[in-house]
Amino acid sequence: LIIEDLLTIRADREKYYYGLDDLFQRHPDFVEILATRATTLLYTLFDGMMWRSHLAQNGLRRANYYVKHMVVDPQGSFPEALESLVTLKDPKVVLHPFIICTTDLIWSGMVRHRFVLDNAWLFFTLLLFVLSHGVLNHPEQQDHLFPRAKVFSCRLLIYLVALPGFIRSRVRYVREAIKENDLVMVRGIPLPQRYIENWREPASLLLAMCLLMSLCMEPIFHCFPHASSGFDGDGLFTELCPEARGIREAYNIISMLVIVLFMALLMDLATLSARMNAYVLVALNVLPELFLLMIGVGFCILMFATCEAVSLNDVESFQSFPLALLRLLQYSIKTN
Repeated sequence: LIIEDLLTIRADREKYYYGLDDLFQRHPDFVEILATRATTLLYTLFDGMMWRSHLAQNGLRRANYYVKHMVVDPQGSFPEALESLVTLKDPKVVLHPFIICTTDLIWSGMVRHRFVLDNAWLFFTLLLFVLSHGVLNHPEQQDHLFPRAKVFSCRLLIYLVALPGFIRSRVRYVREAIKENDLVMVRGIPLPQRYIENWREPASLLLAMCLLMSLCMEPIFHCFPHASSGFDGDGLFTELCPEARGIREAYNIISMLVIVLFMALLMDLATLSARMNAYVLVALNVLPELFLLMIGVGFCILMFATCEAVSLNDVESFQSFPLALLRLLQYSIKTN
């Protein structure tokens, strides 16, 4: 009743009376308090932060949403109100018309432009990586200088432009966490809180580490001193020298891991489409069930392969355990 009384708009001949500003001036963290202690009052608060006209024009009613205190706090910073609602994990609260209007305003006004730019740069880096590792470096093109120069240029751009950006972002996050004491202990190791709460942070850190290892193991750099040693495919910017043969396999494995990490980070682009985003969320929630199904299928394959291997049969494909296991696996995925 107190919240309803404060958020009721009244007027006399001189001015309007609305207690929203006074409420948040006295309690700037009022939304956080309700989210942790009295969640049922959140609906009353959000209803009071809206005003709907009683008059309809062309079948529509005018509505005012007072979102100021959800967007900026008295210090001019972004408040923690929406973050507390995310932590609450209550779909009914976030589907309130006032919260929908607020989040749409923040997304369209501040977040979407930055989000698109960050992911566009990430996509461009992925495109350079794919071009330099899977499109331009065909073995039949290694005998010509121009294709090798294109591969080297793409990789050099990744190492000199993209990699420092990844490292700088990770260092900045760690420095801010230490400065704000936003650390959690994991088996005695202090880690930033956001590395635990957001999977993108450890994935980005792993991506930066993989790119750094790729730089250290780059075959073109290892072949620079031996570019004119007379081997097949020798010349400037080659990566076929015998001295780089031992690291090439590990380099390829790290390159595959980099592609996987890039693709995982780019899944956030589904946010641009509500339908695609809903599909991604459903797919992620189904993944544990898929893993359980794979474990069950694997157990059945192992059991029947063992039974076939120890039984007396004339089928050549089931004479030994490895053959029986392979054949049953092919049957389970319907391959010949």
